Amino acid sequence: MQPVHGLHPQRGPFVAAVGQHDVDRTITAFYEQASYLQAHGRNIVNVILVDFRSLDTLGEITVLAVAALGVFALMRLRDGPGQGDGA
Repeated sequence: MQPVHGLHPQRGPFVAAVGQHDVDRTITAFYEQASYLQAHGRNIVNVILVDFRSLDTLGEITVLAVAALGVFALMRLRDGPGQGDGA
């Protein structure tokens, strides 16, 4: 099966469009070197999440915690007064 208008039959238009451009690997090279030398970690993904992007990760965890508290509060309101306190 031949690609139609530059589209790969199994991958779709987005992958075909991305595959036609050269990728700048300078950031990849930085994280590959810095993850071991500066952060002393071997797993690049963990080092990026914990060391380099820690404040962003903390913000995401905070958003999830606030959402969980909101769901808990809505569930308590649905039960009505005196029903969720075990009395």
